[in-house]
Amino acid sequence: GVSLPLKLEGIGSKQELDRALTALDDDMVKAQFEMGFRSCFVTDRSLRNYAAAVPAMDGVLERVPNFAPAFRVLAYAHFSLSFDMVKSTELYEKAVEADPEYGEAHYALSFMLTQFDLERGRRHFERAMELGVPDERNLRGQFYP
Repeated sequence: GVSLPLKLEGIGSKQELDRALTALDDDMVKAQFEMGFRSCFVTDRSLRNYAAAVPAMDGVLERVPNFAPAFRVLAYAHFSLSFDMVKSTELYEKAVEADPEYGEAHYALSFMLTQFDLERGRRHFERAMELGVPDERNLRGQFYP
């Protein structure tokens, strides 16, 4: 993990990773999830490897179906690879369905929904704010005043 460092707090952070890892029991699944998470959110963007994150998250979901953090990372990877808003939005929706308390997934979904459903996006944005997610992309100022 040291070769793919994360910021300490906020979205895509060590804090988010650690919280997700506590929900996993299997060491192999933990390692696979951590590799995929770090591949997407490493602080040095030139080291990001979204293509590696996709099979890692697919593998995690095979072993732990309905694992919200894996859906979130998979959505982020798919969007970063292909800008597929429909697929990414569906995956973020699966994340919040699997864990309605997962603030980072609500925030990411609210970001995706800025493009085609501001009313629904606002609900997810407000939920993310209730859950203490920082508004790192200034969605409130741009879309949800």
